[in-house]
Amino acid sequence: MIDDEILHEAKLSEQILRERSNLANIREVIYGMTDSLVEILALMIGLASIINNTLMIGLAGLLAAIGGTFSITTGSYLGAKSQNNLAEGEMKGILSKAEFAPE
Repeated sequence: MIDDEILHEAKLSEQILRERSNLANIREVIYGMTDSLVEILALMIGLASIINNTLMIGLAGLLAAIGGTFSITTGSYLGAKSQNNLAEGEMKGILSKAEFAPE
């Protein structure tokens, strides 16, 4: 009876952690998009006020977008990886309880 409860806790915790990880990934994507849009918009407005050449403004915006994409992608990847490591550690702790405390 206790064994069933421990296994049930482990399965439920695994489902909760998986959903929490998915929601965290969605939050990171939305944050990255809004941050990038604000950054590029600020650059474009600043350049448009001092440069009359639209091609140069567009090229600078494109380069900023590419650089920002690499920056945000790297930060999001490292953040998601650390979150997954924490979740895996928590799951291993729960599974070890289930394995070593069957009574």
